[in-house]
Amino acid sequence: MDEINDRFCRKFIDDLFRKYDLDGDNVLDSREIKLWMQKEIKDKPLRRRVAEREFKILTSKVDSNFDGKIDKWELYDYCMRNYEEV
Repeated sequence: MDEINDRFCRKFIDDLFRKYDLDGDNVLDSREIKLWMQKEIKDKPLRRRVAEREFKILTSKVDSNFDGKIDKWELYDYCMRNYEEV
């Protein structure tokens, strides 16, 4: 099970950072996080406020050192603790 979670989380994070880590520093800063959020809620206009709130909650849970950024390790740790195979 941990191996499946590990593979899923690594792929998810690699794909996410490939898309949104514009400067390639393995950290999503506030600008890059905002791009991620905008993409995620783009097709959900009726649920935009809910999506924005949920995204902010997620970001606050992932940013374990409270620097306003999300690095790969923070996201991996969060993913491994919260991933449930469907």
